[in-house]
Amino acid sequence: MAWFGLGQHRDAESQPKHENTEEAALTKAPAAPTVVRLPRASIQVAPISHTVDESADQGSKNLWQVYALVGFMVVRWLWARWKERTDARSDAEDDNF
Repeated sequence: MAWFGLGQHRDAESQPKHENTEEAALTKAPAAPTVVRLPRASIQVAPISHTVDESADQGSKNLWQVYALVGFMVVRWLWARWKERTDARSDAEDDNF
């Protein structure tokens, strides 16, 4: 059994000697693993408001202006397109005569 290192005892002379107890405590292996536990920090979240802000209604009050502008642009495009087609038709009729 001496081959596995069992049954062999170290002599007091073979062990390192420490001059003070602090150095001996630092070199000594801890008996149990060191575990660090931190206190749980509770996260506080602001409550959600279920009311509607009045500032959100300001955008919808001015929304009609956006619709009017887009409508004007579409009507203008349609009128220009209609004029192109009527001019093209009149030119084609003039070529036939």
